[in-house]
Amino acid sequence: MQRWAILKEIQPGEDLKPARTEVISIHSREEKSGPPNIADMSMRDRYEAVEIADGVVIGMVKGGKVDPIGGFGWLEEADRVQHGTDLKPKYSATR
Repeated sequence: MQRWAILKEIQPGEDLKPARTEVISIHSREEKSGPPNIADMSMRDRYEAVEIADGVVIGMVKGGKVDPIGGFGWLEEADRVQHGTDLKPKYSATR
């Protein structure tokens, strides 16, 4: 299986954060399937499908410096906390 991310180019002033290219969705696909189809998306010039490493999650940005994995990371520590990726499970998986 290959992991693919849909990236969105977010322009300056679109929100309170700086311009960036952010992971907005992740897809697992068979190797022969190729990337997800983004041709039908409106404003498709701002979207891109790229293959990603294990560990990359929604909300990470291309070139982020906090906890980088395969070229993606968080802009700031607060972004990682906001997405809940630092939370530990409350209960053990075994009983």
